[in-house]
Amino acid sequence: MYLGVSRAETYAMPLFPAGTGLGNRLFHWCDAKVYSYKFGCKFISPRWCRLSVGKHLRQWRKARFSVEPIFEYAQSFRRLPGDYSYYRSISQCLFLPKIRLSQCSEISNLPKAPNALVYFDKSYYEFKDYEPFRRNLTKDLLASIQPQLFKKVLSIKRPYIGIHVRIGDGFKPPEPGSDGFIRTGWLQQTPIQWFKEALRLTREATGENFPAYIFSDGSASQLESLLGEENTFLYKSKNPVVDLLALSRSWLILGSGSSSFSAFAAYLGSSHAITAPGHPFSNRGLMTSKCQVIESLNPREPGATSWIRSLPCPALPLKV
Repeated sequence: MYLGVSRAETYAMPLFPAGTGLGNRLFHWCDAKVYSYKFGCKFISPRWCRLSVGKHLRQWRKARFSVEPIFEYAQSFRRLPGDYSYYRSISQCLFLPKIRLSQCSEISNLPKAPNALVYFDKSYYEFKDYEPFRRNLTKDLLASIQPQLFKKVLSIKRPYIGIHVRIGDGFKPPEPGSDGFIRTGWLQQTPIQWFKEALRLTREATGENFPAYIFSDGSASQLESLLGEENTFLYKSKNPVVDLLALSRSWLILGSGSSSFSAFAAYLGSSHAITAPGHPFSNRGLMTSKCQVIESLNPREPGATSWIRSLPCPALPLKV
């Protein structure tokens, strides 16, 4: 018997559909983790690394630049002591029934599958059922990241504002006239003007010229008008995991509403997060709590300044 365990076990493993980015992969990872917490199942560490040649070609064709390595997530994650490695566990589970779960809206209502390998390859992409396990999920995810990746993240002096500008790969350009910030649609780019006005409003309302770091799949030329704002910098680590950690340590995140990357950064760091009207993180079950404010904001509306002033003090440093 392999690994000293009986074959009469239930195993949970996330599977990442082709082309999924880090944010969506984390939903699959959390689904499998929550299932393992709930039923005491054996968790199998996934294969994170992916080849992203197509993404590079699309970026190069559009903007003549590329921001990420061809092999994404390589050497970014490690297996936790209590988890099973992918290759050894596949041998262990070779003769077990295989069950693929198309995730329902409430993972807590899923029954335990007896003596099977349960794949989580589809997700509801919502945080609601993660909340009871938030501390364990955050702790396990941070422990799964290679320690050397934290060095660059922790070098940024806090507090700062994190700006996540999602531009490419499936996100449509803003609709004409969307600078009025009435609504930003699903999988639609947030207008650069919204980020500029939200940043200015935050600094004016707080009386603090917080440094702002931009995290984006866009080029410096595409972000030129936003980079023209005072004390604003483009953060380029060339590693999505490092970017996620750095964004999560922001006091306030100005996020792209349809982006699971923005939402997961707010979830992991308990950072305040605002988005343009139309697709708030509350649609993903990420809600305002005692220590964290999650909201959509039109910086031109009356009361926006007083709302910013009401934000709690900068969050405590993310422990690693």
